[in-house]
Amino acid sequence: MPAKRVKVVSYWGGIKKANGSGLAEFEFDIPQFSGELRLMAVSYKGNSFGAADNTMIVADPIVVSTALPRFLSPGDTVTVPVTLTNTTAKAANVSAVIAVEGPMKIFGSNNQSVSLGANAEGKASFRIVADPTINMGKVTVTVNGMGEKFTEVTEIAVRPPSTLQKMTGNGS
Repeated sequence: MPAKRVKVVSYWGGIKKANGSGLAEFEFDIPQFSGELRLMAVSYKGNSFGAADNTMIVADPIVVSTALPRFLSPGDTVTVPVTLTNTTAKAANVSAVIAVEGPMKIFGSNNQSVSLGANAEGKASFRIVADPTINMGKVTVTVNGMGEKFTEVTEIAVRPPSTLQKMTGNGS
């Protein structure tokens, strides 16, 4: 019962025709992601070709990083630390709200207020309890601040703590 937590960011733009200055434009949607992307381009004209690459930083004004284990077992109680990174030069007061779907419940408060300094980090902390059932779930952290809403969704499995076991035997 694997959760699909890591999503590969990959895009093939196809063949684009450049204008007279050698510029070609394209747009693409980036999934929930914060970090550095590598952009690559290959060009050709007749028998000549060239290539180049560069990096691009992708980050919201407030980056939400939820630290969850890879899976939960039925009955587990976990503390979920949420790191909030302010990537702007302005201080902000934000509110963080956690919600769960699937075989989990929130233990205690589901919202917290956090003060974030300019270009600084803050932390919120929540607790989740796994139900005594097995299934896939989602943990959603939503942060409201700076006039915007920032969301991070994480898939998590609630599964047995060990693999299935086979017992065999024989007798006469």
